[in-house]
Amino acid sequence: MLIGLEKTKNQVETYNISSEDQTTVKTIAETVVKEVKLKNVKFKFTGGVDGGRGWKGNVKNMLLDISKIKKLG
Repeated sequence: MLIGLEKTKNQVETYNISSEDQTTVKTIAETVVKEVKLKNVKFKFTGGVDGGRGWKGNVKNMLLDISKIKKLG
């Protein structure tokens, strides 16, 4: 985030910040739980729609295009 702030020439700019790997939504949730040090968290999966998404418009796996921020170095 700091690289984007330091190197952008525009007053407002939007970047995707992510890993280069595909990540499951469950892994993202587990990472958040770990980082904020929550205890006894239980995930509930309700079956989803269209091959496993939680709701219409939700994603089963996350893979963001990070090429824009990578161009900054």
